Amino acid sequence: MQGSSGNFTYRDFVGCSPLTVRFTANTKSRTSFVWDFNDGTTIITADSIITHTYTVPGLYVPKMIVRDASGCAVPITGPDTIVANDIKAGFTADMLLLCSNGTVTFTNNTVSNDVIKSYALDFGDGAGSSLASPAHFYSAEGRYKVKLEAITATGYIESITAVMSVKVVCTPYVSITQSPDGCVPLTKTFTGNLLNADTSAISWSWQAGNGSTASSQIMNAILFTSAGNYSIQLTATNSCGCKDTAQVTFNAYPIPLVRAGMDLTICKGTPGTLTASGAASYTWSPVAGLSCTACASPDASPLQETSYTVTGTSAQGSVSKDTVKVSVQHLSGHIGRVSW
Repeated sequence: MQGSSGNFTYRDFVGCSPLTVRFTANTKSRTSFVWDFNDGTTIITADSIITHTYTVPGLYVPKMIVRDASGCAVPITGPDTIVANDIKAGFTADMLLLCSNGTVTFTNNTVSNDVIKSYALDFGDGAGSSLASPAHFYSAEGRYKVKLEAITATGYIESITAVMSVKVVCTPYVSITQSPDGCVPLTKTFTGNLLNADTSAISWSWQAGNGSTASSQIMNAILFTSAGNYSIQLTATNSCGCKDTAQVTFNAYPIPLVRAGMDLTICKGTPGTLTASGAASYTWSPVAGLSCTACASPDASPLQETSYTVTGTSAQGSVSKDTVKVSVQHLSGHIGRVSW
């Protein structure tokens, strides 16, 4: 085509999206321009100077088509590739709720068509990291807003603060107090104690060794009918789901099997020995005719048939009784007259 030729120039063609570029045409024998910016936008104009904004990140090679009076068109390709860079900073956390303390691992999901030069992650508690996907230990209760800043090689800076904060809440620490151990049938009461202040609602869950359960702070009047060693567990959970567990053991002691021995027959005036067994200590009654009352084996010499009751007490204080009968034989004698 005769008479139509030229070129066009543009500067500052590498930058962050949205990127505005100014185009200047240098032509002769032209009547109009068709500007093709290579992003889907085409403009027909008589202006030789024009600006265009690239709103989508990417690489673009613009083209200018020059038309002369006869309608002939000459395409002219731009000398440089336009680079519209962009970055979308983003990250996720593997957990947003911690009980008392804990470690959170952050995963960087920043997207960019430019080279990432550096990261700066602010954990919200005064600490930070330049790693892309760091882990951080939170040692104190509180709510922490986490912020990520990403910088590209071309100097574009993008920052984002997490919509959800990392929350570290107080764990409820508990203990159990209980009524004294004893002999079966044993009735026990257990009380849950909160050892630290917790502003949230606490739920209680009891599991006893005899199968009993409860959901109040006090587990009252729990009956144990079989002797043995038992355990009971308490779990306290606050409204955030943080929990603590306490456990205690206790004994339900058996009733001692006290025996007073076999019934006994004695001659009047001749004592017989009673023998108790099955306990740690003994008390006999009635006292009449006994050589001792707080012993296991008293001598018994009643004047007439008597039933003696022995009360035996185990080492744990359990009490049981038994009875033995002592019968008395009265001997009769005859003295004859002697003749000489």
